[in-house]
Amino acid sequence: MSLYNVNEKVVLKEIKKLQPLNYNQFRWWRRFDSPNKSLHKNTDLLRKIQNGDFDFSHFFWQAKYTELEINKIYDECYPDFTLFNEKMPYMEPEENVYGMILKKMKKINYYKFKKNSI
Repeated sequence: MSLYNVNEKVVLKEIKKLQPLNYNQFRWWRRFDSPNKSLHKNTDLLRKIQNGDFDFSHFFWQAKYTELEINKIYDECYPDFTLFNEKMPYMEPEENVYGMILKKMKKINYYKFKKNSI
């Protein structure tokens, strides 16, 4: 059982095409870079197409790769959500899955209470 529906083979194949980046505090959300740099804005359209400027975004594959990592951690810790939260180092406690579930439950209970009080 996993959280996201991700095809691991396809994602890993596409990620291998990208160039890994070292950590940068100003670009912390990026882990990979496109292998080819985009051309200048005044370049001919045909040259831009041949260079790959209009290819599918590499940010999509980075997001899918992150979903793949989350699935692996989730599969390791399935029944215990607190263990899952501890293994997610890049999320604040209120942003992790357990926190999101609690927020949703509070909203649902609030709307039920509001609906019943009217």
